Amino acid sequence: MTSLILLLAALGGDPGPQEEPASGDLQPFVTLRSGVWAGTGFHFEAVKDSVRRELDTNALFSAGVDAGVQFLEHFVLFGTYEVNLTDDIFSDLAGACIGYRERGEEGGKAAIPQETTVYAGGLYGRFDVDAEGLWEFDDAWGFRAGIAFSWKVGRSLTVDLVGEYRLIEFDYSVKPDSGDKYVGGSTGWLGLGLQYRF
Repeated sequence: MTSLILLLAALGGDPGPQEEPASGDLQPFVTLRSGVWAGTGFHFEAVKDSVRRELDTNALFSAGVDAGVQFLEHFVLFGTYEVNLTDDIFSDLAGACIGYRERGEEGGKAAIPQETTVYAGGLYGRFDVDAEGLWEFDDAWGFRAGIAFSWKVGRSLTVDLVGEYRLIEFDYSVKPDSGDKYVGGSTGWLGLGLQYRF
């Protein structure tokens, strides 16, 4: 991780001094994210009309974008759209979050984050399975809470290490005779982001 930060810093030029927006200023930002959305709740097994249906996965590849603003020096508000994939699964999510961003000390070690952001908000999404048989799940609302550690690699660019807890349940569209009634539940997201601040 340290090597990646140093490489991006070399490509992006001198980050320069950390500049906090004035208390009345809005600072827009856009973040590109990529990672893994994982949880045991993605493994699904149910029986309906003597037919067994099973999903044997615990993780989905994830890519998304956040767009929002920083305001009152430390607060952030942003919306998000994300796509999650495996060979047979497509899930997309949209939502909004509010959070708090704190800057670290100037001139610290490269391995120590220069900023830490904590945030929470809501999600709405769908979960589709491309397979034969009855594989329909209802759209769902959910909750997310996360933390992002940021390293500045240019005057307007940061690299972020992001972790999230998510709670969202996609109910099976029919009542199974036995087995699981939904996919999802308590899950986690881990990945990297690249944030540009205007």
